[in-house]
Amino acid sequence: MNVGIAVIAALLLLALVAACSAVVQESRRDRNRLEERAADLSASATRLRAVADAVTEAILILAGDGQVTLANRAAHRLFGAADGTLTDCHVEQLLPAFRPGASDLPMGGSGPGQAEAAAFRRDGTTFSAQVDSRLVAEGEGRIVVVRDMSEVRAQSAALLHQTLHDSLTGLPNDRQFREALLARLEVAAARRAPFSVFLLDLDRFAEVNESLGHGVGDRLLVVVAERLRRTLRATDVVARLGGDDFAIIPGGSATPAASARIARQVLAAFKEPVTVDGHALEAGISIGIANFPDHGADTQTLMANAEIARQAAKQARRGWRVYTPADDTSEIEDRAVRLAELRKAIDNQELELFYQPVVRLADSALLALDATVRWRHPRHGLLTPDQFVP
Repeated sequence: MNVGIAVIAALLLLALVAACSAVVQESRRDRNRLEERAADLSASATRLRAVADAVTEAILILAGDGQVTLANRAAHRLFGAADGTLTDCHVEQLLPAFRPGASDLPMGGSGPGQAEAAAFRRDGTTFSAQVDSRLVAEGEGRIVVVRDMSEVRAQSAALLHQTLHDSLTGLPNDRQFREALLARLEVAAARRAPFSVFLLDLDRFAEVNESLGHGVGDRLLVVVAERLRRTLRATDVVARLGGDDFAIIPGGSATPAASARIARQVLAAFKEPVTVDGHALEAGISIGIANFPDHGADTQTLMANAEIARQAAKQARRGWRVYTPADDTSEIEDRAVRLAELRKAIDNQELELFYQPVVRLADSALLALDATVRWRHPRHGLLTPDQFVP
């Protein structure tokens, strides 16, 4: 009987030992699985941080109470903090308007939100920030993306400046000038207030480009723009329309005396030669003036009449000229129109090449052939070069 009890006890003990051994083995397997899982989580966290650090936008991960639990390198740069120090911050130290759970803010609540608010760098300076916020899980905090809007605005301003300004001289370009002219027309029409439009160009700019090169020509245009800036008032609009073409909308009254005064001031500014790369260049100016409403009530008519007046001034070598209706029937106007039509003449095959013999009168010997281009104009017939090349 005692033996039987002992055997049973031994069997029970063996079973218990086996069970304990199984538990130990299972515990070891669980521990190994936990260690493997922890290693995987650590590797995932490392990869996550590497990805976050590679992103150029500032990323903050917040706990439910607003404590920063993770910040990428871009966030540290944006807020002017040493790497790893932002996790010591509460979000309100960086974004005072951000109050986790505040339903009255666009970034509050459970859904995604976007807002613009003041942000504080660690040195106490502030900047305007765009904040995108998304809830990770209820009670588990948020992912917050922060963008410096001052940089975005600076880039937008630079792009707008490039769109509206001449890249060589920095003056307003043709687009901005026409917008300014249209705005001035609207105000002038409402108030019945006259104003003037000046178009001007250099008298021998093509010669500079051909003899000294386009580099010298470009630097000459820069000097011309600077002299116009110094000569004109802050209320005057001055623009470069392209090539050596410039335009002015004087501020204030458009009386004949005022227009004449401005024209003389501009001409006086270019009496002295312009020195470029050691070359003293005579920068003669021709100016054409058209007045609203006498010479046109829209941008196209005003610009066209100012151009006619400029061509008349150049032909007469008078420096400046106010448009008169008599200019419409002049040869100058015909040339201005034909130059515009000449752009299509090549495509329309209207230009023809003629050869003229050069003969020695003494013995009628043929010395050479003079080749000239003539324009068979659809309305004016055959034009010689002196008729369509000013």
